[in-house]
Amino acid sequence: MKTHELEKELGISKHTIFYYEKEGIITPQRDDNGYRSYSQEDLQKLIMVKFLRNLNISIDDVKAILNNELDFK
Repeated sequence: MKTHELEKELGISKHTIFYYEKEGIITPQRDDNGYRSYSQEDLQKLIMVKFLRNLNISIDDVKAILNNELDFK
C-alpha cells in the first residue's frame, strides 16, 4: 500500500504518516524506486494510533501501548 492509499483509507495526511514513521511506530518497506510500501501490519497500527490519538492519548503513551510497555498502576 502506498502513502496516498493510506491517506485515503485512514483520512490522515501524509505528513502525519511520516511523523508516525519518524517516531518509530511504523517502518514501511521501500521499493526499488525508494517509494514507501506499507504492510497490513502498518495499516493496523495506524488504525490503532488514530483511535488512541482521538482519545487524546499522548504519542509517548501510544508508543508504550503498542509496545505493551504501559504500566496502568
